[in-house]
Amino acid sequence: MNQELLEYLQRQLSLGKERLNHYVVNGNGKAYPKRNIYLKIQRYLADFLNGSRSDKRWIIIPGLRGVGKTTILAQVYVSLLGQDKDINLLYVSLDEVTGTLGMTLKDLITVYEQLIGENYETLSKPTFLLIDEVQSDPNWAPVLKSLNDRANKVFLLCSGSSAIHLQHTADIAGRRAVIEKLHPLSFTEFEMIKFGVDPDEELSKSIMDALYLSENGSNCFDRLKLLETRVNQYWAKVGRQNWSYYLRAGSFPFALAEKEQQNIYEAILSSIDKIITKDIQQLERFSYETIPAIRRILFILAESDAVSNIKLSEVLGISHLTVASVLEVL
Repeated sequence: MNQELLEYLQRQLSLGKERLNHYVVNGNGKAYPKRNIYLKIQRYLADFLNGSRSDKRWIIIPGLRGVGKTTILAQVYVSLLGQDKDINLLYVSLDEVTGTLGMTLKDLITVYEQLIGENYETLSKPTFLLIDEVQSDPNWAPVLKSLNDRANKVFLLCSGSSAIHLQHTADIAGRRAVIEKLHPLSFTEFEMIKFGVDPDEELSKSIMDALYLSENGSNCFDRLKLLETRVNQYWAKVGRQNWSYYLRAGSFPFALAEKEQQNIYEAILSSIDKIITKDIQQLERFSYETIPAIRRILFILAESDAVSNIKLSEVLGISHLTVASVLEVL
């Protein structure tokens, strides 16, 4: 047994709640509100625990950096700790295992099996593996597929910031996994988390149905008119200036507790740099000279009403084909 990895897992088991607690509660000890995706995950967990669904026990959460994937895993972890049932439960951030320890996901799964003292095929109790930044191991998909195929008492919940990479690789893995995408905060989620304004759960669906399922424009108008009172009731609870802040920074959960807007923008730029240097490189490897151009393309697009590939090529000094490739990857 790998002693260094064993000690790491033992620390994770003993200090897991303490390590993740700040993702679950604020400085005053009040629990953060739960996003819609958390409720979906809870339904998968409940079905697994009561044995009603055995085919939905590998869930992948892809999403951009900073949208709250670790928070979702932390909330699930703490909720599982509160279960009355006897379970095995482990949370790991795989980038620590691969980057700091130099180990693989396969190594981790092997050592954890030895640590719990049972084979995965003959587990006596439900076992939950929560794996963050799963794309840190390029072989994560076949490793988890193999575990999923041979262990029907293991529930896998993994997340990663290379969203497209995760979804494409999950398809290659044999479509065993359920994909639950985590998007940036919607405005109603922003209001709920930052200001405690509960959304009207059915209002959004009713508006969407009116817009997309009406027979004609007149019928759409009539259906929307019937919703006007409920819309106004929601807006009466919302500060109108909040919309402006939401557009600037409110879609990222990490920005909600930050008071200095400059710090928020610096954090967003840092996330963009990591997407360019790490996540995009997992999709398609560009030359060293092209990497700085990707960031410049984003800024040019942000400041332009319209710009052609030819103009981008001239400004950046790279070929038309490279510009097209960068835009496709972005």
